[in-house]
Amino acid sequence: MTQQRKLGWRDLGNPRIALMIALSFSTGLPFLLVFSTASVRLREAGIPVSTIGLFSWLGLAYSLKFIWSPLVDAFDVPILARLLGRRRAWMVVSQVFIAAGLVGVGLSDPAASLAMTAAFTFVVALVALYRMSDFLAGTMSSPLYVDLGFTKAQIASVAKVYGVIVAIIGAFAGGLMVARYGLFRSMLAGAAAQALSHLAFAWLSTQGASITALMIAISMDNFSQSFGGTILVTYMSGLTGAGFAATQYALLSSMYALPGKLIAGASGFMVEAYGYTAFFCLTATILIPVAALTYFVRRDPRGGLGPAPETKDAEAPE
Repeated sequence: MTQQRKLGWRDLGNPRIALMIALSFSTGLPFLLVFSTASVRLREAGIPVSTIGLFSWLGLAYSLKFIWSPLVDAFDVPILARLLGRRRAWMVVSQVFIAAGLVGVGLSDPAASLAMTAAFTFVVALVALYRMSDFLAGTMSSPLYVDLGFTKAQIASVAKVYGVIVAIIGAFAGGLMVARYGLFRSMLAGAAAQALSHLAFAWLSTQGASITALMIAISMDNFSQSFGGTILVTYMSGLTGAGFAATQYALLSSMYALPGKLIAGASGFMVEAYGYTAFFCLTATILIPVAALTYFVRRDPRGGLGPAPETKDAEAPE
């Protein structure tokens, strides 16, 4: 088996990598708008944090995508498939539905019609292709900003402008980490980074409306989410075969996402009962079972964290 060349910063000039960066941005953007921004909007409309926590269950549509993902592998989109190919055609259709769902979310009024807001959010969650890297803490971070007294302008400037830049850096760092140090060390580092970001939120909850504290917490959270998310996607992608990539990846991502989505629905009740500080400290302890499981998977040659045997996958349909 030939040794693969390590990736570096110069590879960002590769046109194919540049296209993947643009695709990742466009498909990941709905998660920032629907889950994080929508949480701020709901909280300002006077929606209880327990109800906001239940909104995370709308993400179950993503976790259950293994039900419909075989359609992507088996069927063509009429007309578009002949022009663009099967996978590209499905991507275009998904983007159209995402745009329509986001417009619906923007036009709805959470205070007047919470059900309509939920319905349009469900549409976006159904077709969005990337994950929320932290289901529990991510659901409650935006209500925390509002309850601490931050304005929408402050949240937007830090979380949606500066935070996005930090997230992009985190994604690049995750890719380079995998290329240079392998999946096992990278997955442990990603888990540790996410645990530290939860502790940063616990610290933020004690600092009041401090912009400096907000920038530190959001920097750690956005970096760790992109860093860990890139590593996990790389791991799962390596477990799929080209001929059935959509179905296999859907099954894998559903298995890790479904428990988190279900538990996230109770996050609002936990905050109401114990407060933000205790809640974020509790979520940080997830690092312990994650690290143990990563070590266990590494010892199993079928786990994908060691040298993989050479296999010949079925040719993927265009």
